[in-house]
Amino acid sequence: MLPESLLWLPEAFPGIPTASLDLPSLKIPSYPCVTSPIHVPGGKLCAEDLDGLKRWHYKYQPSDLGQLAEEGKADLRMLAGGYKLSLPELFANVTPDKTTVKFTNVKRTRDSAEAFLYALNKNVDWNLSDSNEAELLMLDKNCTQWINSRETESAVREKKAFLATPDIKTTLSRVSQRLGFAYDLDFKTVKAMYDLCRNEKAVYYQKAPVSPWCCAFEKVDLETLEYYMDLKYYYDSGYGNPITMKLGCPLTRDMLLKFENVTKNNGTTDVNPLTLYFAHSVTLRSVITKLGLARDQTAPKHDNRGLAAVKDRQWRTSRISPFTGNLFAVLYRCTTGEEWKIMFYLNEHLVHYEGCNLGLCDWSYIIDRFRDHIDRDTCNADFCDDPNSSPDLKPTFVLSLTAVSILLRLIL
Repeated sequence: MLPESLLWLPEAFPGIPTASLDLPSLKIPSYPCVTSPIHVPGGKLCAEDLDGLKRWHYKYQPSDLGQLAEEGKADLRMLAGGYKLSLPELFANVTPDKTTVKFTNVKRTRDSAEAFLYALNKNVDWNLSDSNEAELLMLDKNCTQWINSRETESAVREKKAFLATPDIKTTLSRVSQRLGFAYDLDFKTVKAMYDLCRNEKAVYYQKAPVSPWCCAFEKVDLETLEYYMDLKYYYDSGYGNPITMKLGCPLTRDMLLKFENVTKNNGTTDVNPLTLYFAHSVTLRSVITKLGLARDQTAPKHDNRGLAAVKDRQWRTSRISPFTGNLFAVLYRCTTGEEWKIMFYLNEHLVHYEGCNLGLCDWSYIIDRFRDHIDRDTCNADFCDDPNSSPDLKPTFVLSLTAVSILLRLIL
């Protein structure tokens, strides 16, 4: 069977960090005590780690902030090369006339598209312009109900409560002792060090595999802070926020209707074989939530981290929406059995949908599951400015994947 059509949703590799505490991913916060730990005696750092902190300096210029990192471009080129090998029918001879490309009005998403497309085919002019920008990929920026939902008490309750748990207090104490402080640093400062550790490791992995700031943490501390981030995004832009499903509905509808157009017209359609969308992590998480991916039977909370079901949770933001995170759907036309089938890949891992055969789903099965939820009258952005659209509404649809959460690596 050969792939007939495809939807691709890469998350733009987060850019050079900005100096704002409120921005996620590679957004490094500024804080006054960034060099204080290296001057405090009595810590538990080895001489090499201490020297690394002493020599550390902020490497970015104001003009770099928010831009696509060179390592991000390299990751996107590598990603494109991998898919050229694994799906040559779609990627081997890609040309602009057979490819739909969309991105947001943020420069790094356009830069991401350019890096990815250049790796696919550097011998053609992709001629990207402002006409490639799509409002569909920027619903979260102008959606009043969505923005308000992120500030509700239910959206911040769990992450705030987790800050008062012994897990966080122990981490703050252990980090402070490692750095030689006689008192415990506050969470804001330790969180900033954590951001420096993970962000610099991502941005400079080819030059310096480990940021000097990573020496402040033991593995258990990194796991604790990861759980804080998982709580934050679960209730901000995941299953814990009912508005997330509404936000992800128009883009999910766009994908399903493209595929339905192909299946209803016997494979002859004006839909291009390849659709590439370059957006942001919020957009990716909203579609993941609408499709029911990485959903757990037990929701993560501030006081249930020790449960086996939570320890083995699928909702890990470092896995579902990492740097260069992507969602990839392929529609196949088959010569035996049901004619049309579909497969989903999340970050190049095959998704095992319930009711599907090793991840290969009958198209009729998928469209029947979503048919009531892709109606234009109910699946649109009208709710964004609707004062009667309450953030506390219950989700109208959930596609459960808890029983089939095994992920397999796509062999490239």
